[in-house]
Amino acid sequence: MGAQDLTKLRHPGPVAYVALLGATAMGAISGTVISAPVAQIAQALGIDVRQTVVAIAAFSVALVIGSPLAGWSCDRIGPRRFMVASLLALVVFQLGAALAPNLAVLVAMRLGQGLACAGVPAGVQRALAAHWPDNQRQVMAAWAAAIGVGQAIGPPLGGAVAQWFGWRMIFIVVAVIVLALTAVIVRSVPEVPPSPTPIDVSALTGLAVGAGCAAVGATLIGQNLLAGGSALLVGGLILLAYYLRPTRPAPLLGAAGASSLYWLATLAATTAMFAMSSVVNSVPIHLSSTLGLSPGPIGLYSFAMPLGMVAFSPLAGRLSERIGVTATLTTGAVVLLVAPLGLGVLEWRLTDTALLVPLVPTLFVIGCGVGCVAGMAGAMLVSVPGLSGMAMGVHNVARFLGIACGVGWVAFALRFHQPVVMYLGTAVLAAVTVVVAVAWQVGRRRDGRDPADHHAGERP
Repeated sequence: MGAQDLTKLRHPGPVAYVALLGATAMGAISGTVISAPVAQIAQALGIDVRQTVVAIAAFSVALVIGSPLAGWSCDRIGPRRFMVASLLALVVFQLGAALAPNLAVLVAMRLGQGLACAGVPAGVQRALAAHWPDNQRQVMAAWAAAIGVGQAIGPPLGGAVAQWFGWRMIFIVVAVIVLALTAVIVRSVPEVPPSPTPIDVSALTGLAVGAGCAAVGATLIGQNLLAGGSALLVGGLILLAYYLRPTRPAPLLGAAGASSLYWLATLAATTAMFAMSSVVNSVPIHLSSTLGLSPGPIGLYSFAMPLGMVAFSPLAGRLSERIGVTATLTTGAVVLLVAPLGLGVLEWRLTDTALLVPLVPTLFVIGCGVGCVAGMAGAMLVSVPGLSGMAMGVHNVARFLGIACGVGWVAFALRFHQPVVMYLGTAVLAAVTVVVAVAWQVGRRRDGRDPADHHAGERP
């Protein structure tokens, strides 16, 4: 390969960069785009709102199941080729959802969308790392933020489209945008040569089954099937721990699995996605059931969250340069501990339109916290020694499992009719993240290393 070709491979240009981040955001948007019009969908299909949550959760379950194989497929096929195939499949399943005559077909199409979307983050990660090797931390932080922004933009986009054109048009709009992004990626993003990565069938199957059981278990708990759901959730987590154990004869994650930084980044990413998922799905339900708002206004108010993420992203980067990535992440986790509980108190005390005034700044602050934690987790990830494609895939499994558990928690908490309970799961997970991050920093200080280093890496 000549010097000119190498430059093209590593620096395909800003159009390719924006298209890759756009594909990431659209994959995330696909997961939450039906959150705002849940009441409209339930009425059209003649079902209960709680049943509609199954269609939301189906996407997350399939996303979790497909992530382990997606990472390996990118290595074998090539990230751009696999990503393009995934995006085209997503278009097909979006159009199928637009024509769904009942809940069963809608759930099936959502499962297909989730499986298709599993190939998007894996492909984008590999392409970004290969084409922008000199600033991987920045591009990976932007990738992580794009997932969060997409998660948050879904409800306002879906609400606006449903308000004016009906909920079925949501899937058509997403399909058209995804198709346009696919065309741009084909033209602007060079392929990264595939690698003959061997497949560990047992490990991939175990990861898929374990992650799938955990995601389905969380969904079933949300549907009042507590015994079966709890058994699947616990069993799935045990299976994941078994295959990811560092003492496995052939460690699945390689050197990354022995890195405390890797597990801190994964925990933080899971927390950010759980917080995003729970807030994105609970607020529309509250606004529609308690205040009787239509999808359009619900989506408009929900837009405060992605606005906070976009506004705070550059500030988080500057803050990390001053106090370190880990300290910045810890600050964001504290925000996710306090702000969602504050939102719960507001929803509890204000049961009329007076809620709408403090709702916007509260969602904005939560968006700042989610963007901060997600972005810093992405910056941490690329600093992990010996990071592999499989390690990235497992990291994504944890992210998407956080989304699925967030949806399941919202459905479960609805039975209590108490908004504070709705956000208690986020607060607990954020508290755990704060404790682990602080312990990690203290451990680095005891080892004689700076806990506030700007690169977040485990330096010798």
